Amino acid sequence: MKLSIIIPVYNTEKYISQCIESVLSIKGIENEVIVINDGSTDGSLEILKKYEGICSHIKVITQENQGASMARNRGIQECRGDYIYFLDSDDWIEQNMYEKLYENICLYNADIATC
Repeated sequence: MKLSIIIPVYNTEKYISQCIESVLSIKGIENEVIVINDGSTDGSLEILKKYEGICSHIKVITQENQGASMARNRGIQECRGDYIYFLDSDDWIEQNMYEKLYENICLYNADIATC
């Protein structure tokens, strides 16, 4: 199973590192991280480019500001995973959250899982 994590970003330089770091803590699940910079005017893009440069499974796409829904749609177009997870750029995941979600997906042979 491959998990695609889509993160729309607009002016969240204060939070985006914590968000990305929480995603990097995923263990045992193949994943890709698609980050859509939705026209940020703060330092968000510079932070994202730093992570993209050191993590091969992070892809940063920049577009003019179109809103979170359009950014998510762009991420869906770009992703290659079996499952998609949307994560807001001012949020983060708890350690092992994806692993627990994955276990439940496999246990119940689920098409959709929410948390």
